Amino acid sequence: MKGKRGTRLVLVVLGILLPLLAGLLFLIESGRSRTEDPGTRSGRSTEREEALHAPLPPAEAVLESAARSPAALPVAPGHPDVTSGVEPRPGELRGRVLDPQRTPVPGARVSLRRGIAREFMVLDLEAAHAAEEIAETTSDAQGEFRFALARGIPVDLVASGAGFVDTVVPDRYAGEFVEVTLSPGCLVFGRITRERDGSPVEGAEVRVFRLGGPSALARETTSDADGRYELRFAFREDPMLEVVSRNEQSSDWIDLVLGPDGTVEKDVALKAGVLVEGRVTDSLTGSPIQGAIVGEGWVYRRTAATDALGEYRLEGFGNPGMAELFAKAKGYGESKKENLPGAENGLLHVDFELAPGHAARGRVLDPGGRPIEGAYVAAVASQFGSEGQETDWLSARTDEEGRFRIDSLTPGLRHALFARKHGWATHVWDFPPTEVVENETDLGDLVLTPPALIAGRVEDDSEQGIADVEVILKGWNRDRGRLGSDSDGSRGSNIADFYVASREVRSDARGRFWFGGVAAGSYTLGARKRGWAEPSPIPVEVEEGNDQEDLVLRVGGGSTIRGRVVDEDGRPVAKVHLSPRLVEPENPGTSEQVDASAQTDAGGTFAFRGLPSGEYRIDVYPFWIAEWDPDAPWLQTTIERARTGTDDLVIVMEKGANIGGVLLDAAGKPLFGYWISPAGNVRTTGGLVTTDLEGRFTIGVPRGTVCDIEVRGSPQSRDYGTVLLTQPGVAAGTTNLVLQLEP
Repeated sequence: MKGKRGTRLVLVVLGILLPLLAGLLFLIESGRSRTEDPGTRSGRSTEREEALHAPLPPAEAVLESAARSPAALPVAPGHPDVTSGVEPRPGELRGRVLDPQRTPVPGARVSLRRGIAREFMVLDLEAAHAAEEIAETTSDAQGEFRFALARGIPVDLVASGAGFVDTVVPDRYAGEFVEVTLSPGCLVFGRITRERDGSPVEGAEVRVFRLGGPSALARETTSDADGRYELRFAFREDPMLEVVSRNEQSSDWIDLVLGPDGTVEKDVALKAGVLVEGRVTDSLTGSPIQGAIVGEGWVYRRTAATDALGEYRLEGFGNPGMAELFAKAKGYGESKKENLPGAENGLLHVDFELAPGHAARGRVLDPGGRPIEGAYVAAVASQFGSEGQETDWLSARTDEEGRFRIDSLTPGLRHALFARKHGWATHVWDFPPTEVVENETDLGDLVLTPPALIAGRVEDDSEQGIADVEVILKGWNRDRGRLGSDSDGSRGSNIADFYVASREVRSDARGRFWFGGVAAGSYTLGARKRGWAEPSPIPVEVEEGNDQEDLVLRVGGGSTIRGRVVDEDGRPVAKVHLSPRLVEPENPGTSEQVDASAQTDAGGTFAFRGLPSGEYRIDVYPFWIAEWDPDAPWLQTTIERARTGTDDLVIVMEKGANIGGVLLDAAGKPLFGYWISPAGNVRTTGGLVTTDLEGRFTIGVPRGTVCDIEVRGSPQSRDYGTVLLTQPGVAAGTTNLVLQLEP
């Protein structure tokens, strides 16, 4: 499934039991920055406090003006004996800037940046990563700042000062007091070279990002003529490095282990990869398409354009996390190739046929019939076919008359229109079923309605707020199906619901959360936090413009399991993923469906909270362990029985040995994308192992194991799950196994 992790996530989780998927997706998405509690209020009323609490414009005016361009409010001169942490008023975001010694930083530049749909899983990469600066100010003598801001809409807060790296605090809201600590930042440096000869790679794009973190935290640079680079960034949690070169194979995601001083040297040697050649043609006429773009993965990480003959050349292909090709052209639907042939002598030939796309048009109005200019509208689709998941996310902005047109929609896909304009409720309308037979679909007049605010607090059993909880609002506007065939406006499909009908935010330091721009409709409100069992969602009925601010999500209660994960020498192992499954409830009638996941910390410890009492099976996966020896891979393990109330569970992670080789067809050509696995219940690393573009594979199994190796079809093919070949009696440590399918 496309999302924040992209294709690599799909390749990792396909080999895992389905109940783990939700937990793994959550784990990967966990970990956004927290804000700190503003502390207690001062009981003294001072000139400074009175100035900070000066009357603000009416809420309607704040919403209207802030939606256009929130302004920084003047901050009054302060007195050194005044305690900070005054409760922000509705419609304002306040905070202060500190240095590493927690001394206020006066004169720091503070700005707000806002995306168009940060709470949603947006596949429009330009829109997902874009953020307009909507306000800026400087901190006062006490390091404090203050903004007027529309409620319920997330913004990124950016602070910068001389001698410090720019610091981004993502997804902040009106009503919060945010402390921003500036620092010199962390530093990664090194050299990018070619694996084949050690020569430098100039112009490689080097990116540092936080695993599961928002894109606003990422930083990029390029390597110089000697292949050297250095990059400063402001976060220490889960930093990852990625290198993308024009002509070499891109790197995998590299886990950075920072030293005590926040620096790490990381040299990266890039493989040559394979050359992809082919032709892009019109599926109806067979004519070549000039100017078509062929890209690596759905993000088009590296691209090549076709010439007048429709031909293209894309060098350096073969990264296992992007082992798929996409092609697009203006006026045509997108095409995807996951079932790729094997590469021969470093060359892969892939042709594309693009079908002419269709278009959609319409007009966005307010309830009074006036046009809404600048609204973001996107045609969104998602369904699974012979080449795996097929998606569309094509967007436009409305003009001064509120009109829009979206071209190049992929034929055969059912679309929903996602419409958002800050200051109005977010709406979704399913396209009429006739879109599949129309060259152009007229969606007519679409009305955005006044927004409602959904807000509340996540609490534990003692009614204490819980920070950094992922809060999920699922649902849509009541008239979503009005363009369909049902006269009552109901809908009978789930077009792209994962993307357009689910939005997520994080609770702040006091457990509070906000959803702005909510349309009238039926919703459910849920919560998810690493290490906690998910509570049952609560229903929420929303009426037009009717705010609800006292909702409470209760997380916790129940029982716990605590423990630690160590290696065979008793040393702690960090970043191990654990997923529990209830196998014997203590209380009859308890559902065995428990959604929870955990990850070990630097000390190897983990905890599950809020579990129904009983005995659990715990699956342990080594997906993100940094200390990975390719010749001695970590193995998945399972604890068959662990009872709630256990506080000292010790799980030992083992290292295995490899079985490696190559898969060939009857003619001796390499086969790409086939699933290779040991027969029976032999433990592996826990991920799906498929052959690469040269037909090669490596499987981690327990040391001393002798097992049968099975070959199955590609996960995207009709032979998926069918055993095509069995090689008996293969010993761990075998690295030159040749498997060949019969004609």
